[in-house]
Amino acid sequence: DHLMWITRPDGTSTLYGDDDGGRLLALQQREAGDFRDTLQLGAALCGEGTWKWAAGPAGSEMLWLLGPEGLEAYDRLVSVEPDSVVRRFSSSGFVVLRDGWKAQSSYVFVDAGSHGAMNYVHAHADALSFEYATGGVTWVVDPGTYTYTKDRALRDQFRTSSGHNTLLVAGQSQSQPDGPFSWTQVADTTLEDVTATAEAARCTGEHNGYERLNPPVGHRRHIQLVKRPDRASGSYLLIEDEFTTVGAYRYQLRFHLAPDCKVAQADGRVVVQHPNGPMLAVAIWLVEEGRV
Repeated sequence: DHLMWITRPDGTSTLYGDDDGGRLLALQQREAGDFRDTLQLGAALCGEGTWKWAAGPAGSEMLWLLGPEGLEAYDRLVSVEPDSVVRRFSSSGFVVLRDGWKAQSSYVFVDAGSHGAMNYVHAHADALSFEYATGGVTWVVDPGTYTYTKDRALRDQFRTSSGHNTLLVAGQSQSQPDGPFSWTQVADTTLEDVTATAEAARCTGEHNGYERLNPPVGHRRHIQLVKRPDRASGSYLLIEDEFTTVGAYRYQLRFHLAPDCKVAQADGRVVVQHPNGPMLAVAIWLVEEGRV
């Protein structure tokens, strides 16, 4: 189920934390973030039609691992579109918001979980970071891992908050790295709310990573996929970042775009052009104590 939910509309999957792309045995050439072969095998073995919906046509791995009988079982299985658009994974704190399950649907993945497991060795400082896809394009992505031990500066660049789609306060990361697989300070994240209505799919979370500053700063983030009343299908993404502090700080909002996207400023907003043709418009408003 988790793999089905984190499969983006284009068939690739969201990646988070450390991932070196290692595979024991590749039976078919696939992109590093394409795990639909696993979904296909699960659907054939368990008879789960929703997994087949996300997995698509069977690949050659099916024959290698399950033989002709497994392929026949998969072909007989009826593909069923999932009937939910919001999923909260309580153990990890990950949340997925969607407005549908078609190739052009909108998809948001949110990390509102703990800093990591096993003494945080493979953790990233990505509290309340997100990924975003819509219109057949994955726009906002996690830049990845790049390196473990070859270059400490690059290791930290990719695993601290500056390498994720979240906010920096006073130029600092939410969690503070130490060695290549350790941290001196970690942020605690709380997932407060996940809901779905006819108008929007929403989630809210907060973390305490910047409460170590003097004076401390609290960060709460509200993320919504809001249905567009002027269109039969489609949504726009609304992100509200709320800061609580008595101090004055510099805030940096980071959006990491997919490769080959071109960015330009126009009419008070940022316009992102994708090589395949679609465009994404990004606008930012600042509200201070009720004043815009």
